[in-house]
Amino acid sequence: MEELSHDAQVLRSVLGRLRSAEGRGVVEELIASLLAGGVVLARVNDVVTPREAGELIGVSRQFVDKLIADVRPAAKFKPGSRHRVVRVADVLELEASRRAGADRIGATIDALVDAGAEC
Repeated sequence: MEELSHDAQVLRSVLGRLRSAEGRGVVEELIASLLAGGVVLARVNDVVTPREAGELIGVSRQFVDKLIADVRPAAKFKPGSRHRVVRVADVLELEASRRAGADRIGATIDALVDAGAEC
């Protein structure tokens, strides 16, 4: 944990020198993630296993396997293997879609409650 705190301090010292708001936002999120227990960095064109995909978005490998069976995200087999991999970009797109759906459901529930609906 001491290393993470040191890394966060180093990032904080760089934060003030960044010119773009987007760059500052990314570094602030990185600092918060480091302090919360860790960070996973990957290029969007990298591929990950279903287990790693689940770790990226906070779901089980079995759930990712179910999603792959439903062809979302698209998976490919490793050359000469029965093991599947998915692109990080596809995993992140799936998570954004899931989050947007959850937000829409929450907004609908809030609207119903505001309108006087009872549970």
